[in-house]
Amino acid sequence: MKIRNRKYDSKDFDHVLVIWRISREYSSNGADYAKQHTLYEDITYLRDHILSVNNLWVAENENQEILGFMAINNDFIDCLYIHPDHQDKGIGRSLLQHALKLSPKKIWLHTLADNTRARSYY
Repeated sequence: MKIRNRKYDSKDFDHVLVIWRISREYSSNGADYAKQHTLYEDITYLRDHILSVNNLWVAENENQEILGFMAINNDFIDCLYIHPDHQDKGIGRSLLQHALKLSPKKIWLHTLADNTRARSYY
């Protein structure tokens, strides 16, 4: 699969929102994610916090389907999410390599302690 990283465009909002929600639900290890955040809370947070302070990059396939995204501010990766149907296919690696091009001296991030998939990846 050929992956292309490109700068986020406002038309990508719905795709990024879906990937963000599905990925967080998938990584919640059985917790009832729907009871933690409403759709409207996530829309507001994505728009007013993540998009307002970060540069977003999306990873897409040759059909221009968005498979994942990364939010980065200088050397800090605030978000890195890959749709669960497309994990373990090199998409996260591609976004991390892109982050290293944007910030060649160092990058850093954090994961939630209960997100065992992310913790084992990094």
